[in-house]
Amino acid sequence: MSILVFTDQEVIDAIRGSKTHKEVIKKLGMVPNGNKFNKTVLNKVNKLNINTSHLTIPPRTISAESRIKMSKSKCEWISKNKNKHNWSLYRNKETKPESLFKDALLENNISAFQYYCPPENDRAFELDFAIPELKIAFEINGNQHYNKDGTLSEYYQNRHNYFVEKGWVIHEIHYLECFNQQSIKNIISNYFFDSSTPSEVINYRLVKSQENKNNTQGKPRSINKRPSKCELEKLICAMSNADICKIYEVSNTTVSRWRKHYNLQKPRIKKKEIINSKQKILIKHPTKEELEKIIWEIPTTQVGKLYGVSDSAIGKWCKKHEITKPGRGYWEKLYHRQL
Repeated sequence: MSILVFTDQEVIDAIRGSKTHKEVIKKLGMVPNGNKFNKTVLNKVNKLNINTSHLTIPPRTISAESRIKMSKSKCEWISKNKNKHNWSLYRNKETKPESLFKDALLENNISAFQYYCPPENDRAFELDFAIPELKIAFEINGNQHYNKDGTLSEYYQNRHNYFVEKGWVIHEIHYLECFNQQSIKNIISNYFFDSSTPSEVINYRLVKSQENKNNTQGKPRSINKRPSKCELEKLICAMSNADICKIYEVSNTTVSRWRKHYNLQKPRIKKKEIINSKQKILIKHPTKEELEKIIWEIPTTQVGKLYGVSDSAIGKWCKKHEITKPGRGYWEKLYHRQL
């Protein structure tokens, strides 16, 4: 294996004439691994105290085709798994501004759905607070929803326009407005009159998750008939748990429960005997004289092959008969005629 050797001057010239770490490593005739120096180059740089501040890490580039593929796959997943994206069912945390706005709706006797996902929505968008009968919705927005000039960013503006095209009236509210009670009352009063009917804000995410649970609970369960004690006892003796599971189409845990119910113990598996073609091999042990003679004629590994055992077994036989074996390196020295 050839070792690359480069002088201090070659390292200095490579660093001065390069823009990235990869270029330096290539100039030194090495294979780059990532955007960092390897240990050899790094030691040289530290030893020579070379300035590497001009070396930059190139930005990760993603082609336009890759971006389109990523976008399509993400849209397909979201369309098939509505209410399963990271801001939905599994993150059901209400923010402080949302809590204040919900209280304001209840004070004004207005019933609404929270985190509502309209049925005609094919983009898996959610609305923070929605009144589906009137097609009115309120969105509580953070700073990330807006551009520097105060307008909605491109993604959220497209989202807003999408719902407007569907016939919804969307009111975009900055989260700071929720801390001003008078401001919230003014926003709500623009759409509603005070009502004496009792109000309720329903968490739409929880409603949908409960519906999913009910749908799964309503499915008929497969009923597997438990075998009798005699049948199970015969099966346990004849085959493994995995085979019993396949016959009755149950899990391994279920078979264990049946065994526990009937107080049946699993039969212990005896140590495997030396079997060749399903017939027991009878190993003939050599006498002390035979072993003492052969152990100095051929190496232990070859003696083991001769009797169909391992070299460790030969060592045990020698120990049993108190026979001294050739020392370590004996056969190698004999091969080179040093003995």
